Amino acid sequence: MTFKLTWLPRVLKDAGLKVALVDGWEERGRGDVGTIRGVICHHTEGSRTGNMPSLKLLIHGRSDLPGPLAQLGLGRDGTFYVIAAGRCNHAGKGEWQKITTGNSSFIGIEAENTGSIKDFPWPAVQMDAYQRGVAAILAHVGSGAEFCAAHREYALPKGRKVDPIFDMTAFRASVAAFIKNPAPALIPKVETGGAGRATLRRGDTGALVKQVQAKLGIDSSAGTFGPKTEAAVREFQRDHGMVPDGIVGPKTWAALDAFKPAPAAIVVPAAAAAGGGAPPAAAVPLLLVPEATVEPNVAKTPPLPLTTDELPLAEAHAELGRVTGTAVPVGQWGPALSRAVQRSLAELYLLNPADDVDGNAGPRTQNAWSLFRAAAGVGGGAAIDQAAARELIKHSSNRAGLIGTPLVKLEPDFAYRRNQRTANRQASAAAIIRAAKAQGLSRAQIAYVLATAEHESDRFATLEEYASGAAYEGRADLGNTHAGDGKRFKGRGYVQLTGRNNYTAYAKRTGIKLVELPVIPMNWAALSVFVIVDGMMRGAYTGRRLDEFVNKDRQDFVNARRVVNGTDQKEKIAQQARDWLSKLD
Repeated sequence: MTFKLTWLPRVLKDAGLKVALVDGWEERGRGDVGTIRGVICHHTEGSRTGNMPSLKLLIHGRSDLPGPLAQLGLGRDGTFYVIAAGRCNHAGKGEWQKITTGNSSFIGIEAENTGSIKDFPWPAVQMDAYQRGVAAILAHVGSGAEFCAAHREYALPKGRKVDPIFDMTAFRASVAAFIKNPAPALIPKVETGGAGRATLRRGDTGALVKQVQAKLGIDSSAGTFGPKTEAAVREFQRDHGMVPDGIVGPKTWAALDAFKPAPAAIVVPAAAAAGGGAPPAAAVPLLLVPEATVEPNVAKTPPLPLTTDELPLAEAHAELGRVTGTAVPVGQWGPALSRAVQRSLAELYLLNPADDVDGNAGPRTQNAWSLFRAAAGVGGGAAIDQAAARELIKHSSNRAGLIGTPLVKLEPDFAYRRNQRTANRQASAAAIIRAAKAQGLSRAQIAYVLATAEHESDRFATLEEYASGAAYEGRADLGNTHAGDGKRFKGRGYVQLTGRNNYTAYAKRTGIKLVELPVIPMNWAALSVFVIVDGMMRGAYTGRRLDEFVNKDRQDFVNARRVVNGTDQKEKIAQQARDWLSKLD
């Protein structure tokens, strides 16, 4: 059933605002709304990082309050996420302008903000979008700014709610001004003069979209402006000093016209658009410096393909679409269904894309399936039913909603196959060197990072600690204060990231949900490249930074081990660093 509020995206877009449609929004709601009289403003009290980390909660709700929890979510970058066209559980008991039917009579907007004074003032682009969006909605329903209420103003008894924390008198004044004199659209629909090209945003299709994708190095065969294209546009805009809104308007068109991609530019690889490879970087870029003139021999080896059996994601989804009726236990999946589940889980980096799509649903696959079900809120034990299959299709089609969107620039992904030391060494070293150069590391510092990666990965045989992790259970110094933390947060990645504290820190640093999905570092090699380079230079592991021991005046490869693990194997790793340094010509 399609509900009434299907006009929401059009009204917001006509106001020049950025709009992202959440799958199924037209048919999502707790029933239909009545006559809309106004808007209730909220903040999410969600994570301090990420653009819209509370989106999943707003869609599905909580254990004590079923979703959807608002018709609209407002990201920190000013994007309106259209969640539902029907009634939502956002208002509760209360009254405003003598109206007590909040859920039926008011549209709820949940804006991403922790509600803390540390998260104040709000981003200017978010607050501007908030005011413009509310004004556009009120104008459409024929109400004035007085029908905009904070949740704290509506809720009864008084004091039951505190959101949002900004000054509502000033907010309503701005809304009233926008209603009286609608401001020009933030981004014109077409260029004025010149080629007169249309403004492009997520959901658009056609030849102009293909032009943008070709310019940014994205597979343009489909010509659809999807999340990968949007992320690439954001990165391009950041690199060129523009607001990274992911919309190709006049300013971005002009910058694209003048842009000549460098041969070695890092762009979204074609493999990613086809269902493999890493998600493009987003949000907070690293400082890029000119690449050094030396080019190590290992960097010339091309990356290996990610999947050995080349199962397209679309075919995996087609197989999952055949799941109907009674739930199928893991032991009865069979090779075809097992490969479809594995391919989809590998797209989320819950399995290794290069190793684990083999049609055998063993312990590794079962563990990944369990992690997915918990993260996606899917019940049903270890079996798979139609609802679980649909959730897997949805999330593997748009993985950011489940695993997060990278806040840092990552290398293009590459295959890392267990026990394939020679191939892993070449591909890993090339990626680590590129990432290290991008952060301005010297040759000697790069050599020591490579030596650390070589040692911690057993000469590039594995990105997973061989031991179970039980020895870390109860280690308060690692933050392992919950039952099972030792095994859950065992060593993974090139630096063998270990312990709840380190996983939590790098979840915040990278934007990837490593606490909920701790297997990701051993399955996403490019992410683990970032973790080792970034962590050693920032002193993330022991508080000691690499540049304390290796700098232009000092080359202490022996004591540099203190950056990661005290003095364990210090002489051995020092010699490995010297060997690497001799190869970095």
